[in-house]
Amino acid sequence: MQNQYIISKTQDRLWISGSAALSLILIFPMLSWPSLVPLLFWTWAFFFDGPHIWATYSRTYADLNTWSAQYKLYLGSSLFLVLPLAVMYIDSLLPNQNLLFLFLSFAMLWAYYHIIRQHYGFISLYDRKANATRKNHNISKWCLYVGLWSPYLHLGLNHPINIDLFNLKPLHDNALLHTIAFGLPILISLTVLAYYAAAIIKKKINPLTARFFIICLLTHSIILYGFAVFEPVHISASNPAQYFMGITILLTLFHNVQYTAFVWHFNRNNNSHNSAMKNRNYLNSNFIFYI
Repeated sequence: MQNQYIISKTQDRLWISGSAALSLILIFPMLSWPSLVPLLFWTWAFFFDGPHIWATYSRTYADLNTWSAQYKLYLGSSLFLVLPLAVMYIDSLLPNQNLLFLFLSFAMLWAYYHIIRQHYGFISLYDRKANATRKNHNISKWCLYVGLWSPYLHLGLNHPINIDLFNLKPLHDNALLHTIAFGLPILISLTVLAYYAAAIIKKKINPLTARFFIICLLTHSIILYGFAVFEPVHISASNPAQYFMGITILLTLFHNVQYTAFVWHFNRNNNSHNSAMKNRNYLNSNFIFYI
C-alpha cells in the first residue's frame, strides 16, 4: 500500500497534526498568569516563529539552486520590507489617523490568510497521496476556507477592540444587525462541520485529510470563539498587535511547528538524494547547521 503520510505516520502525528496540542495547552498558563504573556511571546518569537521564518529563507535565499532560478522573485519580494517603513513614516506625519494601528490589523489579517493557505497545502498533499478526486478534494478545500474564516470574521465583527478600532458601534446598536454579526459566523461554522461530517460518513473524504481538517477547525474555533473572549490577556496592551498577542501566539505556533518540520523533511530528502542540491545548499546539509 502506498504511503499516504506526508513524512511518516509518527512524524505526521507528532508535527503536522500534533502541534495543535501545543497551542491549546498554552491557553491555560496565559489565562492563569497573564503576566507571563510577554515572556511567552518572546519565547515563541525566538524559538518558534523565528525558526519558521528561517525555514523559508533556508530553501529560498540560502539555496543556490532556487536562488539562481528565482532571483527576480526573491529580489522583488524583498521590496515589501519598504511597506511597514513607509506606514511608520506616514503615521508620524499624521498621528491622529491611526495608520500604524490599521497596518498592524492588516498584517494580522494577512498572517491569518498565510496560515490558512499552509493548512490547505497539507490537505492538498494528503489528497494527492490518496489520489482523491477533484470533487472530493474541493469539499475539503472550501470547507477549510469557510470553516477557518468564519471564526476570524466573528472576532473581527464582535470583539470590543475591533468595534472601537473600525467604528462598528452603529452595526451593534441595531438589534437585527448585531444578531447577524454575532450569530451568522457561528451558524456557518456549525454548518460546515455538519456538512463535512456527512461527507466523511459517506466516505468521500480521505481519512488522513479528514483528521487534519477536524484538528484545524477545532483548534481555530477554540482559539477564536473561546480564548478570544479574554483578549487582551496582556495586561499592558496598547496596540492591536498587543491586544491580540495571545491569539497571535496560539494560532501561529501550530503553523510554526508543522512548517519547520515539513521544510526540514524537504531539505533532508533533497540533500540525501540530490547531489546537486547537497553541494549548493550548505546551510541545510545537516541538522546542526539548520538549527
